[in-house]
Amino acid sequence: MDRRGVEMSLNLIILIVIGLVVLAIVIYLLTSNSGKWNRDVGACQAKGGTCKSQCDPGESGSTFFTQGCPNQDDICCMPESALLKG
Repeated sequence: MDRRGVEMSLNLIILIVIGLVVLAIVIYLLTSNSGKWNRDVGACQAKGGTCKSQCDPGESGSTFFTQGCPNQDDICCMPESALLKG
């Protein structure tokens, strides 16, 4: 039996197992932090807005960035000047 061929296949199996372990760790890290990142991105306060039931004049309302608002019917009101900068 050719020992060189056996050693190559054993090395290949070891490399594949190490690669799968690293891939599993990367997938775990990405999925465990994605929920926190999603909450931060969708937060009204992170965008410089305030949660209100109705926006004041000079403010623009968004129903997309309502994460973290206490009431379900609130909208995120942001000054229009802040929207032009961002």
